[in-house]
Amino acid sequence: MLSLLVVEDSAAYATLVDAMLRQALGGALSVHAAASLAEARSALRSHNIDCVLLDLSLPDAHGLQALEVVQALSPSVPVIVLTGNEDEELAISALQQGAQDFIAKRRADGELLVRCMRYAIERKRSELRLSHQALHDALTGLPNRMLLLDRLESALARYHRQRRALALMFIDLDRFKTINDSLGHEAGDELLVALAGRLRRMVRPSDTVARFGGDEFVILCEELHGQDEAIHVAERARSVLSAPIVLRGREIAVDASIGIAFGGPEVSAEALLRHADSAMYRAKREGSGIALFEAALHEAALAALELEHALRGALERGELELHYQPVVQVGERPQLFALEALLRWRHSGRGLLAPEEFVPIAEETGMIVPIGAWVLREGARQLSEWIKTGVLPPSTLLSVNLSGAQLASQAARRALEETLAESGLPARNICLEVTETSIAGDERATVRALSQLRELGVSLALDDFGTGYSSLSMLRSLPVQAVKIDRAFLRQAADDEDLARMFGAVLGVVHAASLHAVAEGVESKAQLSLVRAAGCELVQGFLFARALSAAELPRRVSKLVGGGEASR
Repeated sequence: MLSLLVVEDSAAYATLVDAMLRQALGGALSVHAAASLAEARSALRSHNIDCVLLDLSLPDAHGLQALEVVQALSPSVPVIVLTGNEDEELAISALQQGAQDFIAKRRADGELLVRCMRYAIERKRSELRLSHQALHDALTGLPNRMLLLDRLESALARYHRQRRALALMFIDLDRFKTINDSLGHEAGDELLVALAGRLRRMVRPSDTVARFGGDEFVILCEELHGQDEAIHVAERARSVLSAPIVLRGREIAVDASIGIAFGGPEVSAEALLRHADSAMYRAKREGSGIALFEAALHEAALAALELEHALRGALERGELELHYQPVVQVGERPQLFALEALLRWRHSGRGLLAPEEFVPIAEETGMIVPIGAWVLREGARQLSEWIKTGVLPPSTLLSVNLSGAQLASQAARRALEETLAESGLPARNICLEVTETSIAGDERATVRALSQLRELGVSLALDDFGTGYSSLSMLRSLPVQAVKIDRAFLRQAADDEDLARMFGAVLGVVHAASLHAVAEGVESKAQLSLVRAAGCELVQGFLFARALSAAELPRRVSKLVGGGEASR
């Protein structure tokens, strides 16, 4: 049974339309008549209407006003404009505004009306289907990012009027990639569909659950009674998501990390999403499961992002520079043995930055590879110049830190080959330092990469020795010639007999492996005495020199080269 609403102020013409349609369709028709826009509103609320035949000349509406009202009240119902006005521009405007068809009354008959109605109904269904596909996730049927943003904009507008708490929760499934990799992407899709259903069932009808992409979901909650209620919703979400589910014959349980951000006077939809996303990453990083967005932490993240952006051009702008800290061979008279190249960044706005302020960013982004190659090249160039001009003896070593990323990408070997060719510095003058953490992972690949570097004639050193659990076993497997004992052993060893014995024991292990040892962090004469008593002849620390710029190093190390007193 087709249900039709005829909105026509002429009762005679409405009766004519009824008669024409019944003659064309027979009894499979239910016609409702409305002589005004007000009556049309009432009929649309009271009946399930399949199609509207709408006249534009009504006593309480003019032009396309009636079309706007009907569409707003029943957006899924197709509308055919049936009017005596045959203005072509009006017809085009009606179609642009969303009418499914435009028919002039004088040309209308039963067959034309029926055909237009059928086409209009099918066209509207297609429009709604395409609209749904454009605004909903194809896999889960949940609203997608576009629809979420639209609803979030509307929710923020209501928040600004009512000032009732609004919360956005960004959800990321933990270790979802493991499920995809082990059971396959189809199983992963099944899991996402099941979890989407759980989230949809746990929220209120007025809340929105959306799939943001991949294994990320978002929940939008309005009219909450404060932060505690939002946290309660997030806890329920984690609970329903973590309940075991049988997937391909296996029982699977997943955890989720959830970040919560709250609406504010100056917060846009996009900003609220970023805030919730930022809080989610903090929850994942800290392992807390749920985290609230905090503006101070967000500001710190923005500062880190700005620093990352500036770092990307620092090398090209010539803002990076090297400082050099001497490694001294102690005895009756200290002698310069090596220089460790230490990276600094002369930031245009923040001054001289220490490596701990920007090297972690360089490692995370992969920029450490080109920066590391520059450090090696610049350090070798500078040392070669100092040797040629007689500032430093030909035996001086250059120690350069090597990151795990350089080692893993084979970039270190290429950079080393290019450096040796450009600088003319003998390979025996270069020592590459690696830390235990930088070589953790594939031990065979690490040994192979280090052996390839060793084949070029450079020496290798294990830095920060004694800070990890597997350092002792590494001494047997890694092709290193020297070990730098971490400064932590010397901080209190001069006043603590147990720590002093521990330092001596570590040094004994190094010597037993026929390796050179360098004691880091020597800052007092008491520490130097301890190091000497233990039989360590190579030291590095503020007692002899801090890290020096290329301009000031020749003057400061002249005493060491000449065998004079140690300087602070």
